[in-house]
Amino acid sequence: MIAYLAIVLAVLASVLAWPLVARVPAARIVFVAVCAGFGYWYWIPSVNILMDGYLGEELVLPDPIVARDAVWTVLVYQLAALAALCALVPALDTRPAVARPPLKVPVAYIAPAVLAAAAALFVWYFADKGVLIIVQVLTGATSARELADFDNFSASVWDSLRALLEMAVIFSALFLIGYATLDRRLATLATGLAFGAIILVFLGTGTRATLLMALCVILLAMASGARVAPRRASAGRLALGLALGAVLVVPIVIAISARQAISTGQTDPILALFVVNNDMFRELVFVMSQMQSYQGDGGVAFVMTPFTYVTPTFLGFSRAIPDHVLAFNMARTGIDLILGTGNVFPGLVADFRLAYGAAGPLVFAAFIGGFALALAQFGRFQPRGLALAAAQCAAAAFLFFSFRNIHPGLVLVLVAGPAGLWLIGRVETLLPARWPDARRA
Repeated sequence: MIAYLAIVLAVLASVLAWPLVARVPAARIVFVAVCAGFGYWYWIPSVNILMDGYLGEELVLPDPIVARDAVWTVLVYQLAALAALCALVPALDTRPAVARPPLKVPVAYIAPAVLAAAAALFVWYFADKGVLIIVQVLTGATSARELADFDNFSASVWDSLRALLEMAVIFSALFLIGYATLDRRLATLATGLAFGAIILVFLGTGTRATLLMALCVILLAMASGARVAPRRASAGRLALGLALGAVLVVPIVIAISARQAISTGQTDPILALFVVNNDMFRELVFVMSQMQSYQGDGGVAFVMTPFTYVTPTFLGFSRAIPDHVLAFNMARTGIDLILGTGNVFPGLVADFRLAYGAAGPLVFAAFIGGFALALAQFGRFQPRGLALAAAQCAAAAFLFFSFRNIHPGLVLVLVAGPAGLWLIGRVETLLPARWPDARRA
């Protein structure tokens, strides 16, 4: 029972730290992303191992004795991250002394463009497999996951460009969803188009990561403290929201059902989503029990991982896979990441433990603090209203996903966010007469 005390202390620490970060929007957003990351990827699945009876497909069950030690490791990492955020609160407050007029975001123009880009990306995924495969994926007759190659390196320039387009579509859609949440206008056609883009990426990749990030960005927007005051709901808007919700849920159900029908192992997608597939705690237990003798290489390649999309191979940059990830994949599943296909991920806590050893919590705290400082700089490019908070929420959703495996585009979204805000503001300045009558940002 003492192992469960770590979960209680994690919750208590989060509750006590919240008042310290609540006054600064950037700090609030990163704080919630960190707590959600630990909660979803570690604390919830940890109960699966700590309780009697393990739910999953593991042939060799995680060692429950090691698991009781692992919960304290996760707690130390979370406390280090929260301490870093609390200490940096004054530096994260970049709000200007003089308020500026609100930025207008032309969601009515951006949303169709994002959906069109997502549709082009979806066709690009299966262009070499024929129209029949595209129809089968759309109708749930097959799962995109069964068609994926899972190469660990881009095979060509076009693969690299497709990965860049995928990240741009996801970030743009998350921005629109976050903006709509902040403006309390989720039940709109533009928001439905943004969700449609997320679903097309989900169908095309076969991974539920984009759906999780969309849910995360809604949570972050709701917790940001930047939402507008509630409006009186209308029957027409409620009906539109329900209709859009039904349209969006259908392809998700079809795709998950197709994947579950093809898979012979897991049969409950809800159980898989919240207990099994998100179980980075299980990977940490494996590392602590089976890789105690591993000596890290200083984590230089791991530090470069978030710069993957910033330094694409087709421009002449080399892209190294971190040594600890190579060792983990070989020890865990026998996968050779250099010569083979497929991969497994140790999770962010195990990443830092393997790469930096005893200094892992300190480096992790610096990582979270550095991300928060970069996110706060969005305000220096566009310190105005909901557009700023929406861009910060979209970038923080990538941080949430990085608790599974550090996202290769994590640095790029920190560049794309300010660039997008600056571009919207610049066009608004140049073409004020033609700019659409958007909602207040």
